[in-house]
Amino acid sequence: MRIEQVAATGFGPLVGQVLDLAPAMTVVVGGNETAKSSWHAATYAAVCGIRRGRGQAHERDRNFRARHQPWDGGPWRVGARIVLDDGRAVEITQELDERVDCRAIDLGLARDVSGEIMNDGTVDASMWLGLGRRAFEATACIRQGD
Repeated sequence: MRIEQVAATGFGPLVGQVLDLAPAMTVVVGGNETAKSSWHAATYAAVCGIRRGRGQAHERDRNFRARHQPWDGGPWRVGARIVLDDGRAVEITQELDERVDCRAIDLGLARDVSGEIMNDGTVDASMWLGLGRRAFEATACIRQGD
């Protein structure tokens, strides 16, 4: 799976911004407070979503919300365009407030493929890798402090 693009409708300081990723590797550089960590977290949220299960949210999800909800209000929404190993291009949308409008659309077939990757009640593209959001976070999302 390759992530081609991440779009932040509203995520922390990011509003209406798009990050295009190079085919091989993208290095995001900048000074302090230029949203590098926000793009990192937005990428994770776009690919994996946030658990939508019964009961109270996990502490890690509550902390994620507190850090990354839009700083100036507005919808908390991210998306990604990914290409799977079989060549399918998929557009993922994650509405993170209520987690209702979360979907994965196969762009070639123009059909919803969300059912292939549902995990804890929401779309989680890391399932295509055989992982799940916690395993994906542990193996593919190394944060600045780690």
